Amino acid sequence: MNYKDIRDGVNKIAKTSELFKIWNQEANEIQKLNLTWGQKCIYWTILKRFPKRNHVMTFTRYGKSHTVAVAVLVRAVTHAEKWAVVAPSTSKAMIIMRNIIDHCYDNETFRSQLDMDEQAKDKLRREVSKKRITFKGGGEIYVLSADNRNKAQAGDTLMGFGCILAGYKVMTDKGLIDIDRVVKGKKKVKILTDKGFKNIIEYQENLRKNRDIYEIQVGDKSFKCTEDHPVFVIGKGYIRADQVKQGDYVNKL
Repeated sequence: MNYKDIRDGVNKIAKTSELFKIWNQEANEIQKLNLTWGQKCIYWTILKRFPKRNHVMTFTRYGKSHTVAVAVLVRAVTHAEKWAVVAPSTSKAMIIMRNIIDHCYDNETFRSQLDMDEQAKDKLRREVSKKRITFKGGGEIYVLSADNRNKAQAGDTLMGFGCILAGYKVMTDKGLIDIDRVVKGKKKVKILTDKGFKNIIEYQENLRKNRDIYEIQVGDKSFKCTEDHPVFVIGKGYIRADQVKQGDYVNKL
């Protein structure tokens, strides 16, 4: 793909950002969101989820929060995905979350997708501490932070959002235990991570329908998981299940 194709693709995708509005301080009025080229690239990256890992660094007041907010909102609504706004503190994560909620009301298309009645929708716009919103198609956006009494421990426990199916066992400090018993709170244990055994600070049941399920064969055993579940491959570390290739050495407990 050459630069012209990329440029045209970015500009085409970025047209959807014009559905949103923003306050223009200089003009003292609400105007249609008009992204700069750099903001369009950030927006395109999130909408296309390409590459899968990105590190964006900009100067202060570049417009990152608004750009990320509208991109995550569009992606969550149109692809029925679960997105987490992760930050060292709740207050920092809520900057983007507040922008997301505000932009839900820029266009009736997005407002109508909020999975709540009309009274709750009106209340949401006034609420300043809402940490989770869900959409009718199955999408979800929520805040996840290391803002608790033991931030170091919490920070280590903030992990990805892949899932394993009910009925499978996970390694804990008490041995192998059914995932159902762990997440339902029926068994108080620590989960084995790449940094040792860590406490569970939050879990979510995945509500997305028609997800890709991968079955990974390891010797005479196999396990099933969603496409984004982290799998430890010797020599590669933790990678997504859909990135595991035949011949990889998967760590088997």
